[in-house]
Amino acid sequence: MKKLFKLLIFSGYVFSCPVSAHEVITWVSPYYINDSKTVLENSYGGIPVKSTLTRVGLQFWNISSKGSVNLLHSTDADVRWFANWGKQNNIKILLTVINDGSIENGYWGFDWTLVRAACYDTRGDTLIANLLAEVDKYELAGIDLDFEGEDNQGGPFTNDDDVKYAVFVNKLCDSLHARGKICTIDTYPGNDWGAPRP
Repeated sequence: MKKLFKLLIFSGYVFSCPVSAHEVITWVSPYYINDSKTVLENSYGGIPVKSTLTRVGLQFWNISSKGSVNLLHSTDADVRWFANWGKQNNIKILLTVINDGSIENGYWGFDWTLVRAACYDTRGDTLIANLLAEVDKYELAGIDLDFEGEDNQGGPFTNDDDVKYAVFVNKLCDSLHARGKICTIDTYPGNDWGAPRP
């Protein structure tokens, strides 16, 4: 995992050098918080890692079927360290939220049934309010959705998923943009692990 993280950091540098207008993001997993702090403070080949990034997503939040968001294997102090580090280094820190089923239903991995329960119809309003409250609490730059599903719990996606997920994403992004915040979505070229196309 460390090698992968370093590769992501290095590839971010390579792609960010020629055109400064590009946004370059990496993620911090709750399982490698201290290692990530070390990597972010280091230099490789004489190039400080922090000079190669514009955004860092903290994969610390998980949703519940009721629309709450909870820190996953991380602490308030961890979030505040990265939030302060981002401000000091002019790097936007994002709340990355996932749909890990291990807490609520014992399914280890991404669970689309949580997304259906928390995000669809008017229930999504509760989740959006809770996500925005976390962004405000930690003074973060925005939200990065990392909801995955199809080949895991809750798949396959249906046309209903496509429509209802798009409604949720649009509401969330509109709410963030109205506050001057960022909204990003992690996705994949195929649909084996990703979310429906909003």
